[in-house]
Amino acid sequence: MYVLLVEDDDLIRTCLAEVMTEAGFEVVGAPDAESALELAGAVRPPRVVVSDVNLGPGMDGFALAAAARRRWPTVPVLLMSGVDANFAGRHCGATERFLSKPFSSNAFLRSIAALTGKPEVRPA
Repeated sequence: MYVLLVEDDDLIRTCLAEVMTEAGFEVVGAPDAESALELAGAVRPPRVVVSDVNLGPGMDGFALAAAARRRWPTVPVLLMSGVDANFAGRHCGATERFLSKPFSSNAFLRSIAALTGKPEVRPA
């Protein structure tokens, strides 16, 4: 399953990519939304987009989610943040989940499984 991972923190992006790769995902990572959309345009549509909310200058995770849905209307999006206020007043649709940092590998993979309908996803 192809996952587009967007996280501006190199260490977190590497760790999350490792968790997903060990669970059987094909992961393409990017440090910002603009790079992610460019990378994803060169590859087939992702099965799921996983993004931090705060991505530094440029688009944030919410803008990326909107751009991803315009490009791939059925793509589910998992948004993550260490700042709970980022989720205040936000409503999750059927194809969107919010995950507060810090989280366990199991919680992370369960969130992806819930979005993709693949409950068998678990760490290796």
